[in-house]
Amino acid sequence: MMFAATGAADFTPDPGHVLQGHAGSPPSHRVLHPLQARAIVFAEGESRVGICTIDVIGLMPDVTARVRRRMTEICGLPGEHLLLAASHTHCAPASIDCLGISPDPAFIAAQEEAMVASITEAASRLEPVTLGLGCGSATFNINRRLPAIPDAVTGQLGGPHPGGVVDRRARLLRVDREDGSPLAVLFNFSCHPVTKTGMSGAISSDYPGVARGRIEEVLGCHALFLPGSFGNVRPAVLHPDSGGFADASDEQLFAFGTELGDTVVTATGYTCTRAFGKLAAALMPLELSYAGLPSRDELQRIAAEDASDHQVVRTWAERLLGRLDCGGLPASAVSEMQALRIGPLLCVAIPGESVQEIGYEIEKRLARRGDVDDIWAMGYCNDMLGYLMTERHKLERGYEPQAYRHFERPAPFQNEYQVIVEKAQEVAKMV
Repeated sequence: MMFAATGAADFTPDPGHVLQGHAGSPPSHRVLHPLQARAIVFAEGESRVGICTIDVIGLMPDVTARVRRRMTEICGLPGEHLLLAASHTHCAPASIDCLGISPDPAFIAAQEEAMVASITEAASRLEPVTLGLGCGSATFNINRRLPAIPDAVTGQLGGPHPGGVVDRRARLLRVDREDGSPLAVLFNFSCHPVTKTGMSGAISSDYPGVARGRIEEVLGCHALFLPGSFGNVRPAVLHPDSGGFADASDEQLFAFGTELGDTVVTATGYTCTRAFGKLAAALMPLELSYAGLPSRDELQRIAAEDASDHQVVRTWAERLLGRLDCGGLPASAVSEMQALRIGPLLCVAIPGESVQEIGYEIEKRLARRGDVDDIWAMGYCNDMLGYLMTERHKLERGYEPQAYRHFERPAPFQNEYQVIVEKAQEVAKMV
């Protein structure tokens, strides 16, 4: 029999922090929605698996390692059995080194304590549960890589692409108590939480927080948002004149989150739960090679450029020069892939901003498994390597292939699509 319980903690800071998500954001001046952690711990026999979701743009691997170590010490939860998932809201203070912004240690400490508190709460009060999968749909997401129209200034491609790949499924795992009442809902949706960009100065958990609140209000249980592979998918907030992307109003953000929340609530009404006993987790190392490193001369030239709109790139070059002086640049990035098996659900956790094509390909490769009913390929888990894309995206150019500098990577990754998909297959075999 499966057991489970949930926990929650708030870590909303006072306004004043610069929000991480867009270069040049002003200091925040209001709290629109709280920043929170949600956790669920499952147990079956001697096995335990935990998931914690957190309202930040991404996770540093040392934070993940510390939380895992502490949870092993506090409640005996093995580190490889704990998955940490960032919602990727662009309206929270810095939690990774990105866009030339480094995290405030006090905010990182608060974030870490919220995760530990929510997981500890969940692990302390397990009760018997049944599980069931459901699915609805929400329509406010859109592919953001229009290949035909280059930006007039940068020459990079992008923009609303109605014909591009997108996933509008709102998938869920319903967790019920023995009496049939809902204990938790885990929901998965593929859309960048960038309804508001952070430029407005509002601290917010974006549409996932609104949806989470709506589900909890109606069902009276904790809800956990699990991100999809939405590296190239975002909300369809469009400027009325140009047709390009725009910053949402508070009302638009509320409407998008409410649409997703209501969709999940409706789908739970058609979701039947039953007893499941299979629970497993596994970790596997992931190494992605860089496709050529910049020279010292190139970095010195970029660092000397004076154009104000190149500040992030100049900061990138300056920091890489410092790393060259301290021993050189690495030829690859090392991280991890993780798989969780929770009854009828298989989750594959990817440590970066994986595009929708990667998520679909992982599902396709694993679809022949006869022992699971759904597969969630989730980005933004445990670490943040930056954008993970196909070779076609690199040939098309655009924002994502150039954004490695925003994540302080020395160069683009090489053939990450194939490596990640193959690693997903390998780690999934372990659960």
